[in-house]
Amino acid sequence: MEGPASRRTTNYAKGYFVKNKAPLPGNPAHLLLQDKKSFDDIFSVGFTMGAKPKLINDKLFETHWIVAVVKSGNAMTTFEVEQVRRDKGRVIVQYKATDKGPSSARFNSALIASVPRGDYTEVVFMENGKEASKVAVKK
Repeated sequence: MEGPASRRTTNYAKGYFVKNKAPLPGNPAHLLLQDKKSFDDIFSVGFTMGAKPKLINDKLFETHWIVAVVKSGNAMTTFEVEQVRRDKGRVIVQYKATDKGPSSARFNSALIASVPRGDYTEVVFMENGKEASKVAVKK
């Protein structure tokens, strides 16, 4: 079946921060996290006052994977998921990334979204309309 993989993609980034010693494969890092342990190796819960953000339930990994993008540097980046769809056995994650301009501080900005598990061969990350990365699905 071609078409949307999920019409309701939740972005969980507001409830988490990137761990200082996270094993990131590059900058930016494009990740497919297929289990809770992989997720916990990279992210930890952390939020400030205000409304409690939506957090990932441990059971989510039974039916979904987490796709994430982490950018590190002297500019804060905001992410917006535009579309998640299936195309010929691949999951396409299309998002917009906007940098807030350089500063003297160091930031780890993240996009954290869930996608339904499926018989996919790879996840393709499309940033601002251009292919940014491909990640193979481990079977």
